[in-house]
Amino acid sequence: MERITPVSEQELAHINVMLKDVHIAVSMSMAYIRKFQGWTFVQLDNRFDGVSNSTWKRYLQPSYNKMRPLHVVAAYSWLTMLPMSCFYRGLNVKEAYPDMDDISVECLIHSGLLPKNQFAIIIAHLYDFLTKEQKKDVALSEQQMKVSYGLLEDYEDDDFMFPKAIDINEFGQDYYYSLAISFKEFRKKNKISMETMAHVLSLSTHRYKQCENPDNPVPLPVELGARLQVGFRLQNALPFTVYMKKYPQFHTVRRVQEIRQTLLVAMLKHLDQQNKKRFSAIVSNLSSMYLHKS
Repeated sequence: MERITPVSEQELAHINVMLKDVHIAVSMSMAYIRKFQGWTFVQLDNRFDGVSNSTWKRYLQPSYNKMRPLHVVAAYSWLTMLPMSCFYRGLNVKEAYPDMDDISVECLIHSGLLPKNQFAIIIAHLYDFLTKEQKKDVALSEQQMKVSYGLLEDYEDDDFMFPKAIDINEFGQDYYYSLAISFKEFRKKNKISMETMAHVLSLSTHRYKQCENPDNPVPLPVELGARLQVGFRLQNALPFTVYMKKYPQFHTVRRVQEIRQTLLVAMLKHLDQQNKKRFSAIVSNLSSMYLHKS
């Protein structure tokens, strides 16, 4: 297998500029998704032990200039069922989905709140609307998806849905524990020095060494996730959450996100704009019911 190498110094300089104000972009994305999906601050407070209502308001305020921990944004991405890459784009969340138009992205964002069976129902309705040739095209996409992520029926709600509440400190310890082991494995497998890892991630070598210590996990800034993925040209950060023990669902949720996205892309591309709007309204109303149920 070909080894992964970091980007060039020129590309890294571009990344540094791109991520200069990433904490502002993250707060704007988080605020946008909160309003779009319909979350209240009271609901967020109820779902996260260890993050108060007032703290959420600060995290989602662009003028708040203190660190937003990576694990908090990761947990938020789990709650909203959107990948971390969405939260580095400010108000341009839709740019994370170049293969989808605006209405399709809105469907995807709303559908994140739906349990497995309800998502399967809306997909079944959409599938029945397609012609035989369009269904063949969808089947091809499903076969390609199955190789990497499996099928929707392979997972149950308990495998990926956000619990009624999580302890954010326990989640953070679990998350950084997995990162520590995975960082070391990734570095050794690809024969990358600690100095290079630190350089790409914009950390001191001493701080990076701490990142590889699973017995003493340290909180990391939110931009590290973007630096890891972009700095090493990774498709996603899925391999870095494989060692989570307390919350193993967080490792699974990214697979389910990919499956849902693949299915929606494959089917919605065959609808005209008017029918996409009608379908989007169905998904939006259904997701609102489940949001208030939670």
